Amino acid sequence: MPPVWPGTQTARICCATVENNMLSIKASTFPIHQQKQAGFVVGFMASKIFCLHFSTMKTIDVPQSAPMVQYVERKLYKDAYRIACLGVTEEDWRLLALEAFEGLDLEVAKKSFLRLRDLKYLELIHSIEERRKRGENINSVFLADFYAYQSKFEEAAQLYRKAGQDQKAVEMFTDLREFEKAKQYLTPGRGRGKDRGGGVVANESRELLSKQAEWARNSNDPQAACDMYLTVGDHHKALEIMIENGWTDRMVNLAHDVDISQEPLLRLCARHLKSSGHYAQAAEVFEKLGDHKSLVSLYVDSFQWENAFDLVRKHPQYRGDVYFPYAAWLIENDRFDEAQEALTRAGREDEALHLLEELAENAIHETRFEDAGHYYWLLAKSCLNHAKRDRLDPSGSSVEVEKHVSKFRHFLSLSESYHVYSTVHQFIDQPFTNTLPDVFLNCANYLLHKLSDPYPRGISKFAVLFTLANHARQTGAFKLGRHALEKMQSLRVPANLQESVDRMSLTIRSKPFQDKEVSCIHIAYSTSTSYLP
Repeated sequence: MPPVWPGTQTARICCATVENNMLSIKASTFPIHQQKQAGFVVGFMASKIFCLHFSTMKTIDVPQSAPMVQYVERKLYKDAYRIACLGVTEEDWRLLALEAFEGLDLEVAKKSFLRLRDLKYLELIHSIEERRKRGENINSVFLADFYAYQSKFEEAAQLYRKAGQDQKAVEMFTDLREFEKAKQYLTPGRGRGKDRGGGVVANESRELLSKQAEWARNSNDPQAACDMYLTVGDHHKALEIMIENGWTDRMVNLAHDVDISQEPLLRLCARHLKSSGHYAQAAEVFEKLGDHKSLVSLYVDSFQWENAFDLVRKHPQYRGDVYFPYAAWLIENDRFDEAQEALTRAGREDEALHLLEELAENAIHETRFEDAGHYYWLLAKSCLNHAKRDRLDPSGSSVEVEKHVSKFRHFLSLSESYHVYSTVHQFIDQPFTNTLPDVFLNCANYLLHKLSDPYPRGISKFAVLFTLANHARQTGAFKLGRHALEKMQSLRVPANLQESVDRMSLTIRSKPFQDKEVSCIHIAYSTSTSYLP
């Protein structure tokens, strides 16, 4: 039967039915492709063949895969595309697209991938077209990109090397995390640097190792990542990994190895050693940097006061940075006297005076009158020192001198009063004492003549009179005892001592109105020695 041509002249192809119900398809001068088909071909359009079988006309869809493949095998991609347009399967379109791309017929490849809606390869084709516009015409590089998209990485790498683009092969294998293969394509000897041991490392190798280290870090292999960062000399990232994993020993070794010129790195290392409680190692780093201020801060924060004092002796400018926190630490540990001295050494004299005043107030509140007297004596001594300095200072004001002298007298008077009153309070507060009656008598008599209303806070006028009356009666100073009892009548008597006061009042009435001669001996209260008038 004669051949039948398609209804459109888009390709040189014909179909015919020969004996034994065989359909023959011939394209151009290529060999005939046959397949079983009953009936006679009376015509065909695209991939549809019209067969007459007895008295029935059938329409059969026959893909034009065979002739398209014949054109592809001969690299006639445009003719293959025209045949494919008659009707082929999706697999045939992909075959044509890939073969056309490999043959660098980008026009046919682009049209074929458009049919497939394959955006990945369309983007690659667009990229190649743009690169061609910029003057890049190395076809082996384009083909290598195509192989890389097909996951034919070894073939792509060989083409990159053939085109002198080894770096692209390195980048490809690096992205694939196949670092050993990437090293095979490194260009030896170009762009050299030094590793942490002083060895020479190519810049490309450094970059590759950095990427490998980053991948190891993201893959939860910090040990390998840290080693690689150290190899390429990226100490900051290596230190970050050490900090994240708490590798103190490696931090110490790093601080010893790096040069002092890497000051930010050393400071970061020292800070984390300090925060992790490794004060001795942190101190070594600060000493290496010559950062005495940070070293002082470390000693203070770790309460290494002796080391801090040794440093202050060498560098007096840090005295305030040491003694002020030392004073705060002493206060927290109830060592107030030492704290006051530390504040003075720190140059915080106003705060030292304020602390002494608070200590004195607290001592009075807690009825520790001996301590209160001591604190007021320290205050008086401090004010006297201020007055001496102001007087010797040419720029000092006489008003300031007088002010400090006035404070000195005030605090000294309070110191004496509380010191003496501590003995009186001892008699009131303690049921038994080994103090002689004369001492109680003299102390109470001293306060009675020294103080005037209102009495200083904490000193009870009743306690003074009660002590005086009680021991005046015992020592034979009856007139003095009556005088004290008379003064007590205007005061509020504590309930627990009311009976004692009443008993003393009754007892004193039976006594003479004159004091015994021995009781009238005058006493020098400051020295507790007697003398005749």
